Amino acid sequence: MKERIITILIFFVIVASSFYFGFHRLENFSGVDEPYWSYDRVPKFWKNIKEMDWKHTVISDKPGIPLAIVSGAGLPFIDGNPKNLKSLRFEPKTPQQIKEIRDVYFKLRLPVFLFTLAMLPVFYFLIKKLLGKRTARFSLLFIGLSPVLLGISLIINSDAILWILTALSTLSLFVFLKNSEKKYLILSGFFLGLSVITKYVANILFVYFFLIFLLEYIFYAYQEIPIAKYLKHVLRNYAILFTTAMTTAFVFFPATWVKFSVLIDATVGNEVFSSTWPLFVGIIGLLALDAFVFKAKISGLVFNFLAKYRALIAKA
Repeated sequence: MKERIITILIFFVIVASSFYFGFHRLENFSGVDEPYWSYDRVPKFWKNIKEMDWKHTVISDKPGIPLAIVSGAGLPFIDGNPKNLKSLRFEPKTPQQIKEIRDVYFKLRLPVFLFTLAMLPVFYFLIKKLLGKRTARFSLLFIGLSPVLLGISLIINSDAILWILTALSTLSLFVFLKNSEKKYLILSGFFLGLSVITKYVANILFVYFFLIFLLEYIFYAYQEIPIAKYLKHVLRNYAILFTTAMTTAFVFFPATWVKFSVLIDATVGNEVFSSTWPLFVGIIGLLALDAFVFKAKISGLVFNFLAKYRALIAKA
């Protein structure tokens, strides 16, 4: 009971401080590219959803879909069309126009701000599963009271959502590696799918997660399971992770329903990933070939050698 009260108090302190330092700032400043989201991209996304114009829900190269979904929760509370204020960006404004602009920013930023706070219990739950209550509480304090993270939760920007989704995807994968419960692997894929349609840079996690699976063998699993059997497990689990991520991206990105190539362009086919994926897919293909055809004879030599020098690898 005492521990539960402490945890509740930590949440209360974080929420109270966030509202104290952040709430009044929701309407009082403007980020560099926020006008693109507030006046154009977010209203455009929901206008196209309303009209079932799925093709034109491509609102940005980010692509920024989860941001538009979250921020768009404030649109019904705005009087008029935010796009009408776009022409005033570089013009003198009347007090009434300034009031309208502040109202738009406040109502589109507030959902992002509240979403950030709502995700803190998820952080706590996953970190507690991974490292225990004590570490989860300290982590929650450092995350929830970080001035940088509080600041980014006050703007309409893909990065305001990205750090949450990528971190939760990573934590979910680590929890899966610890307890082997498939639901956390699927949860990791779900957050990864949302990450890649938030901002293209999240595609690097496809590579990072596969390397994590391989490092798991070098540091821990080499004593418990033959490499051939382990690689088969890895390839199956990675396929589940990848499929879940791509399915999630497909479901939440309406433009992909009309043209499937939009999904590829937004994820593994994105320009930021174009120079990496041939090598990456080639490595996975060679590992699969070695595991299923040659019983991991080559992989066994490589990974057993690396396992001998795992302490040096860790230091490096």
